[in-house]
Amino acid sequence: IYDATAALSKVEGVDPNRIFTIGQSVGAQFGALAVGKMYIEFAEKNGWGPIPRAVIGLYGGCQYSGGLRVFLDAPSGLNGIARPVLWMAGTDDRYYQDDGCSKETEEEVMKVLPDSRFILYKDATHCFDCSQQNGYYNKREQQYYYYNSYATKQSRIEIFNFMEKFK
Repeated sequence: IYDATAALSKVEGVDPNRIFTIGQSVGAQFGALAVGKMYIEFAEKNGWGPIPRAVIGLYGGCQYSGGLRVFLDAPSGLNGIARPVLWMAGTDDRYYQDDGCSKETEEEVMKVLPDSRFILYKDATHCFDCSQQNGYYNKREQQYYYYNSYATKQSRIEIFNFMEKFK
């Protein structure tokens, strides 16, 4: 991620203070890790970056089961999130519900990083914007993926509105 932000920051017309990460599922998790305080400190010590201004995550979950690897950690956590996040998921997404995304984490992030936003789309599953995977059954996770046009359209609007805050 830091290699990508470094490359983007060298492109004419790109404001290095307005580089975001956006990812789906594991991509969202990696974006959140990149703006965790432990990783930011490491990146800055090594001259990497710039650090992304904010993170946009679609159905990323917050940690692996049992908390072995926390992706979206509350600001007080070991790798607490240090940049605003737009975190979107569906109410029927087992990954999100089962992977440590708690109201307490959301509230702490919002208190420390008030530009953050958490959105749950009613009846949306994991991969709600993946029309090509509509009806796919993930055997390992025992979950169906269903395309949700409302959540897809609304998430796109939310993404652009979120990025506009940082002009």
